[in-house]
Amino acid sequence: QFQSKDDFINEVGKMEAKPKYFETMEAANLNPASAKNAPFIPALSPKEFEKEMKKEDTVVIDIRSDSDYAASHIPDSVFLWEDILSGFVGWFLENNKRILLVNNGDYPEKAVSYLFRMGFENLVGYLARGMLSWHMAAKSTESTAIINVAQLCNLLDTRAEAEYLLLDIRKEEEKEEEGYIDGALEIPLTVLQANLVKYAEEIDRGGEIYIFCGSGMRSMTAASLLENKVENKVKVVLGGLNAWSSTSCPIKIEE
Repeated sequence: QFQSKDDFINEVGKMEAKPKYFETMEAANLNPASAKNAPFIPALSPKEFEKEMKKEDTVVIDIRSDSDYAASHIPDSVFLWEDILSGFVGWFLENNKRILLVNNGDYPEKAVSYLFRMGFENLVGYLARGMLSWHMAAKSTESTAIINVAQLCNLLDTRAEAEYLLLDIRKEEEKEEEGYIDGALEIPLTVLQANLVKYAEEIDRGGEIYIFCGSGMRSMTAASLLENKVENKVKVVLGGLNAWSSTSCPIKIEE
């Protein structure tokens, strides 16, 4: 809650960039008459889903839990748990992308509503019966490795710095409040994709990449963006700074 108009302007002014969908939404908000109801999207068989995946400008969004995604997911899919979908999808996708959804098989009404309201109108369909049908059809899958904070801290203290990259994707205000991780490469999740070229040398320098966000949820999204763009092994860090005990990469609190 902002106490004044000036407080609001100052806070908004801290945003270094706007999500990709902002311009589309600004135009839509100026023309309420253009508002439409969210469409009904079809359930697609694995064969139909795979055919649609291969078409140009198509993105597969997996809205299941992070643990389900880590265990098994469709290659090249982007992880955006349904409850964080509306807050992050606009940072990664253009509005003209063809979107396919993966969930546990029920009709993804909430996700369709979120996406449509944000200007993503090219919603192609969702995978019928979820990953169960994909596995039964013997389609290709991938998994994402995870590591908890205690395991990571032990690893950091026993391995050479050149053997790993610690990627911190928290927002600046989170780091100011909770502390900075010494030695980590800091790229907020919302601008990670846009900065892959800028930080290519650091990201591709070799060794495993450990992604930290304070819980693991956003790190899973980051992993889904990186896994098929880098050769290095990507691992998601589960847990927050309360369990952090690394001496080689200590937490620093700015005063």
